[in-house]
Amino acid sequence: MRNENMHGALYMKDCYLKECTAVVKSVNDEKYIVLDKTVFYPQGGGVPSDTGNILKGDDEYGVVFVGKVEGEISHEVDRPGIKEGDEVKCIIDWDGRSILHNFPDYNVDGIFTF
Repeated sequence: MRNENMHGALYMKDCYLKECTAVVKSVNDEKYIVLDKTVFYPQGGGVPSDTGNILKGDDEYGVVFVGKVEGEISHEVDRPGIKEGDEVKCIIDWDGRSILHNFPDYNVDGIFTF
């Protein structure tokens, strides 16, 4: 059994979501942000993570990497300033999303036909 907190992974329910609002659950080293929910796809299985922005009021923070750490989805931002309990808006860089993210039923066997 995998130890992952996937209930807040909105991309698992709708891979076409581009934004959401969320509450900051925790912040580590001033730049690793864990949210109560997210549209950002973490790196894994050979697929790169989404990038984009987290907005807190008028402040914009670039999301430069998303990964799974200790069963949580962690968002690395480009500068400090986000605090635990903050309400934020998450927006992925849709144009930068890998084509593989757009096909939730992607099956490698379907590519290799001989």
